[in-house]
Amino acid sequence: MITLLFIIIFVFIMSRVGTVDTSMDTVDSIIKETHVYSGIHEPTYSEFFATIQLAKKYRAHPKESQEYLHQAIRNLNDLPLYMTPPEPDVQDDVTTLGERLGREFEKILMNIAINTDKSFKPKYI
Repeated sequence: MITLLFIIIFVFIMSRVGTVDTSMDTVDSIIKETHVYSGIHEPTYSEFFATIQLAKKYRAHPKESQEYLHQAIRNLNDLPLYMTPPEPDVQDDVTTLGERLGREFEKILMNIAINTDKSFKPKYI
């Protein structure tokens, strides 16, 4: 009986270790935080939003998803350039959001790459 209990506990622990959480909750909340800056230049924000959605859609393919992610972050970082006069605080906030988005998204991509035994070289982590 004790042996059976030990085997069940061991299998449970190994099943939890074998898979890594790849949920997009944190990434989605960061994307929601970027909406504050959507009014600066709507076409650039729309391009950011469309590109980050593509990155999320293709996250099963980490390299392709990472390319979309980097393009989305470039679009996000371009938003403050359309402000007249430029505000350094907004530029700092947008840059911080972009870095957070890159780190969190690349954590997920790295976990997916580990789970699927694919190579992945992060930029933001």
